[in-house]
Amino acid sequence: EEAFGVVNISYNNFDSFREVIEERLSDIEPRMEIDVDVELDLGDINREFVEKIKQLDKISGKGFKPIRVLIKESSYEAGTMSQGKHLVLSPNSWFKFIKWNSGESMLEEMEDHALFEDELSFVGTLDMGFLGREFSIRMIVDDIIED
Repeated sequence: EEAFGVVNISYNNFDSFREVIEERLSDIEPRMEIDVDVELDLGDINREFVEKIKQLDKISGKGFKPIRVLIKESSYEAGTMSQGKHLVLSPNSWFKFIKWNSGESMLEEMEDHALFEDELSFVGTLDMGFLGREFSIRMIVDDIIED
């Protein structure tokens, strides 16, 4: 007895099966829900990696968008900087998600997400450098998506 969702196709029938599937799905247009170039985990990111990304952004030329990254994260502290003007989410001591001009308007919602460890998708560009006296690797966030 076959388990639900399992299909066995013999080698001799595979080409016919593929043709039927392609024909029936021909009117479906694939599309991306989120415009990103790469999905990363925080563990994939380090100083050298960000330097390479920034080098690629410099040589990509005029008219090309910077490399957009998606990172999913559920554990972070929510805060603001510049007297509440900018939202800052810190998942660890060396990385920050920064959403410019969204501090006061989004802080309470982000604190709620942090409290319940809701997984969020952050989309933006990677950067690094000093913020005040503290060096950090960071994402300049364009979008925050609730998963």
